[in-house]
Amino acid sequence: MKNNDNTTEMTPKPYTYTPNPVGRPSGYTQAHAITAHKLCLLGCHDERIAEILNISHSTINQWKLDYPEFANALKDGRADADSSVASALYTKAINGDTTAMIFWLKNRQKEYWRDKQDIVISGNVNITALSEADIDAELAAIRARLDNIIDITPEPPQIEDKTDV
Repeated sequence: MKNNDNTTEMTPKPYTYTPNPVGRPSGYTQAHAITAHKLCLLGCHDERIAEILNISHSTINQWKLDYPEFANALKDGRADADSSVASALYTKAINGDTTAMIFWLKNRQKEYWRDKQDIVISGNVNITALSEADIDAELAAIRARLDNIIDITPEPPQIEDKTDV
């Protein structure tokens, strides 16, 4: 829609009711799409929406297939909610909120900021089996090195007997 100043104004898509011509009536109305959209803006997931609408989760899934306006209401509501949260997070991050900064970077630049780093090590490892004689020799060498370690435990101070008898 064009305004008087030749700018385009965004208007929300209307959610219209499309009747299901086959089978038992689903009970779906346009009000369900409007309510679902509002619940998505509040961050509700499908299971919670089904609970509030007093329908089953499988009905939510079926309505998504049967009523494109219902599926769009969910999709648009979630996108609007996510956009609002992302905007608020971004504002907090650029204003110096350290937690928001960390969260933003861990999600936007995972390869640099995530807690877990994947390190790839390549090359060959040469493993040889030691004989019992080799093992005994290694243990003897280790024991010899341990025996040569200087005991650095301080001696207790000597107390001089100053009593005159």
